[in-house]
Amino acid sequence: MNSQSLVESESSLKIDGREGDFRLVIDNPNANFRTAMILELLDENGNVRSSHTKELKITRGKKTYGFSIPLGGLTKEVDGNFLWYRLRYSFGGASGIISLSELIKEKFELSVLSSRLIHSGENLRVRVLAVNTENGEPVQNVNIEAKLLFDIDTDSDDDEIELKGKATSDKNGLVELEFKVPESAEIESAELWVEGEKNGFFSEVETEFETPDIYGSVFLTLDKPLYQPGQKFQVRALAFDANKNVIPNRELEFTIKDEARTLLYRESVTTSEFGVASITWDIPENSKLGDYLIEVDSDENTRMETQEFKVTRYELPNFSVNAKPDKKFYLPGENTATITVSADYLFGKPVKGGKVRVVRETERKWNWKEQKYIIGEKKAVEGDADVDGNFEAEFDLSGEFFELWRSEWRKFIDLTFAAYFTDPTTNKTEQRRFDIRLSREPIHIYVARKRESDNSQIPATLYVSTFYADGRPAVCDVTFESKKTGSNAYQGMQKVRTNSFGAAKLEFLSPSLDSDDRLDIKLTADDGDLKRGNYFDKIYFSEEEGISVSTNKIIYKPNEEIKTSIVSTRQDAFVFVDLVKNWTVIDSFFVLLKNGRNEISIPYKPDYKGELTISAYFESANKERYQPLIYSNRNIIFPEQQNLDLDARFSKASYNPYEEAKVNFTVTNGSGKPMESVLGVVVLDKAIEERARTDADFGSYFSMFSGWLGYRKAFGGVTLKDLNELDLSKSISADFQLAAEVLLANNYYFPSMRKSEFDYEKARDIFSKYFSDQFAPIE
Repeated sequence: MNSQSLVESESSLKIDGREGDFRLVIDNPNANFRTAMILELLDENGNVRSSHTKELKITRGKKTYGFSIPLGGLTKEVDGNFLWYRLRYSFGGASGIISLSELIKEKFELSVLSSRLIHSGENLRVRVLAVNTENGEPVQNVNIEAKLLFDIDTDSDDDEIELKGKATSDKNGLVELEFKVPESAEIESAELWVEGEKNGFFSEVETEFETPDIYGSVFLTLDKPLYQPGQKFQVRALAFDANKNVIPNRELEFTIKDEARTLLYRESVTTSEFGVASITWDIPENSKLGDYLIEVDSDENTRMETQEFKVTRYELPNFSVNAKPDKKFYLPGENTATITVSADYLFGKPVKGGKVRVVRETERKWNWKEQKYIIGEKKAVEGDADVDGNFEAEFDLSGEFFELWRSEWRKFIDLTFAAYFTDPTTNKTEQRRFDIRLSREPIHIYVARKRESDNSQIPATLYVSTFYADGRPAVCDVTFESKKTGSNAYQGMQKVRTNSFGAAKLEFLSPSLDSDDRLDIKLTADDGDLKRGNYFDKIYFSEEEGISVSTNKIIYKPNEEIKTSIVSTRQDAFVFVDLVKNWTVIDSFFVLLKNGRNEISIPYKPDYKGELTISAYFESANKERYQPLIYSNRNIIFPEQQNLDLDARFSKASYNPYEEAKVNFTVTNGSGKPMESVLGVVVLDKAIEERARTDADFGSYFSMFSGWLGYRKAFGGVTLKDLNELDLSKSISADFQLAAEVLLANNYYFPSMRKSEFDYEKARDIFSKYFSDQFAPIE
């Protein structure tokens, strides 16, 4: 006769507060009978932690019976091991043990999605996803609580801030939380704790955030680029905090050291309301010549800034030297360079006659101990300028081309020359250093690949740029060919034409490849004027899942929506889409792919300004993958005037000696509104600039500001500053859109995910002692 049994697969447990609500399904094929149901809750060591006995009538057939067992604080007390507890049951002729992990039907794990960085003054947007641990389906009505803890740098002991948030997961298993980080917080560390609960089942995640640089910076400007012993050295410091706001009332310490790093001068100054501090140092008459160092430091969170300046003895020049090669660049077979040297007085007239010397330089450095330049020279050509002030020097380049051919990866080399011109009327000599370029080919091809996805089923994107060897954009027809590894012949893939900025975009699907194959590619550029260039490389593909996000354009105007397309190898992916600015998520969406693709239109919001990144991602099916997210980025821009406009108007075009010059300055913001500001004004003799240019290898006088001003990012003559200062009342050409796409393509971002996981492998560790005791020898 069949006996009654407990149907474990249909039984369940819900935890309500401090009680466990068991719903046990009993199948009784026999007549009704009465019995005692004995239930015991066993921990991982087999100890009874709670029990319950109940008299009940078992009826014929399959029926669900309810029991409540007191749990107290066990679910939180045992710190995640509660799922490894077991229920021992006994009724009638049936008994057994079942794991609580089998009775709890909606076990879930949490995924916390966010940026990896946390910024003061910004909203930290966090998304929490709850999914079933067994089938991956979203779990609704999970109660989510979160705490954001971060340490800040303060003068008091109270240097920790806690922000809280709570919500309940929707039908997609999602919760979105937003934390407002205080504006002035100098964050040293930040940690997020997230806990989810449903029916007494708990899951939690802890994750740490990277903090941006909490140190401010100091920008230095000198009153001129070159000094002599006995002159006044003047420097101005502009102090910023980590958020690029000026720092008033901050004490800065200025120190000046010579080339041997001997301390010569120290002075402390407090910044003004505009963050400005300045000093003046009288350079001693007996100072050694060479490079000196100005350092500015602060006891607080400001990074030390340094800048070199040169002290030398000089006479201001009254003429400048010009050197012009007969070609903009030289190609193989063009083994002779003819260089025309001339000189012009600073007031514009040519210097006629004179002695000229042109030399190829291999080395040029200042020797502090010997107080002179060490110059390495090759061949020199000397002679007299003609009646028009011109002199031609010829140089054999054949040996230099040999050096170029020795390095297969080099497209070109630049040779440094110096031209010396002596004015016959004063016997003064001035110089000009210049380069000439030797190039393998007249056209250089550069290729950048959009690299988030290497799957061969996702269209690959190559940004192709073509430039003449002297750096000018080249409008070319580009032929794209490829072959599999080991194949002999290239096969034509497609042809494109680079635009007026030298840019083109190639999008293609890889031919069928084995997992260990790579694709050899060849690009040939032809400008139609007998100038060509070639490019060879290898592209590697993988079998990992892939995703690609694109938009209908790169440059957007206010009120324009962002039309976004997503393609993936996963046919039904649940894709998260974030809109990111400076590693801060400012908006978030999600989309469900159908047949591996979908589109989403993002409505415009007023805070969409400047450079933005659209990041689309989903979790990889490969649990062993180092980066758990499969993601793709698209960089766009809503042009935003970021710098002040400074207008300077002189009272007239030219002035006589000793005449007072008047200049009217106007400072406005990007909207044309007048702004209160502080100006740094330098009146510099043109001869000083000419002397600095000829005597030293200085970079741009304001090169330190290039990143902030938007000059550092550039392509084809277009800078980030150009993008932000576009006249949005005019149409934006397709050529300019593509140039912007190439310029912004290298913006770097990747999302972060942290998970809670139920570790089934943990059973071995948890129950090892229990089973060891069970199988121990009986004494």
